[in-house]
Amino acid sequence: MSWAKLKDVVLANDRVELRRVRLTDRASFERIAFEPEIWQYFVARISTGDELDEFLETAVADTLRGTRIVFAVTERVSGRLVRSEEHTSE
Repeated sequence: MSWAKLKDVVLANDRVELRRVRLTDRASFERIAFEPEIWQYFVARISTGDELDEFLETAVADTLRGTRIVFAVTERVSGRLVRSEEHTSE
């Protein structure tokens, strides 16, 4: 399955909006990515600016290529980015 057809999809309800991750989201991700508590249950961690850049660049490239889709999840009331979410067929 290819995610390419969905690369520009926006999913939303009254609380959150999911849209494709963009390189311009870096500052928003920077506000949350370096909090150690959020990585407690993950096998990989982003702990440097270079790792954050690599995550964003790979996420955008993979989404455009259609191998996975990576969403930026924003809180609708505040407009704040609160997390990312990805889906893959692999």
